[in-house]
Amino acid sequence: RMAVRSAARLGHRRLVGRLATLALRYERSIRSAALRVLALHPKVPVARRKVIEAVTHRTPSVREDAVIAIGMARATWARYWLARRAKDRSSAVRRSVARALGRLPPDRSAYVVLRRLQYDRSPRVRSAARRARLTLLKKQRAGARAGRGRRRR
Repeated sequence: RMAVRSAARLGHRRLVGRLATLALRYERSIRSAALRVLALHPKVPVARRKVIEAVTHRTPSVREDAVIAIGMARATWARYWLARRAKDRSSAVRRSVARALGRLPPDRSAYVVLRRLQYDRSPRVRSAARRARLTLLKKQRAGARAGRGRRRR
């Protein structure tokens, strides 16, 4: 357990293959750390496959960990998978999708998914979607302000 945790903390590309084999086998703290490292390395095919496998897993806690890992890694490559999990049966997974979308750069598809989640039946999902949408709007406005201050030659 300690070896997996320390390997996940290091997050080196050489450890991705080993973490991929352990990603779905252990307790939640180890699994979430391993998935977070795997989401940081999308160019490694094994890592990407394992994250997608975890997002589509049959257990809600594994799906939730995978969605959280995508958000923590700010993995823009996984927007499609986040949008698919927005219709998940588990409200914890849907809430994690809203939080993860709030961490990614603003995108039209994120606004569409968050608008759908704002009308969810769970109050926790609705509040997470509202917060994420406000965060995306702030990022978009900050980007627009930064673009105005530059001089063009």
